[in-house]
Amino acid sequence: MQKYFDNLIDSRGNVLEGVSVHVYVAGSQTLASLYSDDGVTPTTNPQVTDVLGYFSFFVATGVYDFKILGPKITTYWIRNVSISDEVGELATPEGATLVGTPEGTAQREQDGRP
Repeated sequence: MQKYFDNLIDSRGNVLEGVSVHVYVAGSQTLASLYSDDGVTPTTNPQVTDVLGYFSFFVATGVYDFKILGPKITTYWIRNVSISDEVGELATPEGATLVGTPEGTAQREQDGRP
């Protein structure tokens, strides 16, 4: 099991609270099994961002697709996210991923970098 965490903000730096993050086994419509700890306690899928736009879960090593949707944003997919315990292979795309909104673009912040 690996912990994955992130937060979602828009292009203006506003947090995206209440956004759903659906986690699928890559290339399928099968929801992944998510946990709130290291593989013991199941948690909900989708995850919902908190007041800081933050979400987190534990998941088995593998490749996943994230479907992000919610109020004031256009549904967006982040595909082929590789989550692994191998150093250097815990993969989210470097930099930020953008999500379209009616007001502009939402940005997925990584590692505290805008």
